[in-house]
Amino acid sequence: MGGWGWGYGSMEVWKYGKVEGWRWENLLLHFHTSTLPHPHTPILPYFHTSLLIPMSERPIKVLLGKLGLDGHDRGIKVIAKALRDAGMEVIYLGMRLTPDQVAQAAIHEDVDVVGVSLLSGAHMRLVPKLTEFLKEKGVLDEVLVVLGGTIPDQDVPKLKESGVDGIFPVGTSLEEIIQFIQTHIKRKIEKPA
Repeated sequence: MGGWGWGYGSMEVWKYGKVEGWRWENLLLHFHTSTLPHPHTPILPYFHTSLLIPMSERPIKVLLGKLGLDGHDRGIKVIAKALRDAGMEVIYLGMRLTPDQVAQAAIHEDVDVVGVSLLSGAHMRLVPKLTEFLKEKGVLDEVLVVLGGTIPDQDVPKLKESGVDGIFPVGTSLEEIIQFIQTHIKRKIEKPA
């Protein structure tokens, strides 16, 4: 049993289904409008993927996005695919996001992990704002925050002090990122009833 749908109010195209104890959901394209401050603000497209998984298990839910004016997204898309292939549910918000937009989406989607990528050098300005927003909303202690990109070694202690749990510089292996997320997840992944 399954089907296609078009949600006009939320502007999403989705495919869903349930077959003999298995569930699958593949949200093809979703225009995220819940964090927009004004109706004339451009919408933020993102894709949401998941694998065919037994209904007795819940995958780790990861939100990925590019903060600031960074225009390079190949790396984060490779990471999104690797996390999905490792059995995680991945939501990629896209590029040119504000810390507030990422925090709002993390709360709205009830994610286990927030991963941001920065190659522009703005990490010391934008990432502490993101962790502060997550702290204000009361979810920083529940959500694993990871950062990737061009991060100088001298900035790592300050970023960790601000609430970042894991920092992965350019060249970190996909296996290392996957293993870190799987072993450092903050909240217990409970199986659905």
